[in-house]
Amino acid sequence: MAVPQTLAGALLAHRDLNDIAAQIQRGVQTSEALQKYALELWRATAAPADYGVRLSDLDTAQLMLAGASPRGMSMLLRAARVTAWLEGRDYATPEDLQAVFDVTIAHRLCFQPVYEMRRPEIAAPLIAGILGSVAAP
Repeated sequence: MAVPQTLAGALLAHRDLNDIAAQIQRGVQTSEALQKYALELWRATAAPADYGVRLSDLDTAQLMLAGASPRGMSMLLRAARVTAWLEGRDYATPEDLQAVFDVTIAHRLCFQPVYEMRRPEIAAPLIAGILGSVAAP
């Protein structure tokens, strides 16, 4: 079954959602360059200072306990494919990754305990800094 290009409201039985999701993941391509970009974004979550990310009042070299997990990177690529599909494309772009980076990655970051209480004020500028520092293909 081909990936549906459009779906009318209430046309799809809930039992079919997993099949549709799998078809989207198989049907929307991610180039090698895009996968490398996703990998660099992922690596930057663990070591933002190594990528030149600076936050005005924080030492980004001491900020992270751990970056996003490999599963987080997988979810980033999955979400980018869905974004591309929703835009009517069978290929994902850097803009698709960027559009979903915050919502798929921010909650997966592990800050050093001293910074965890400041997560609401730190996460968004950190994500923006990563997106601004890692070159897109």
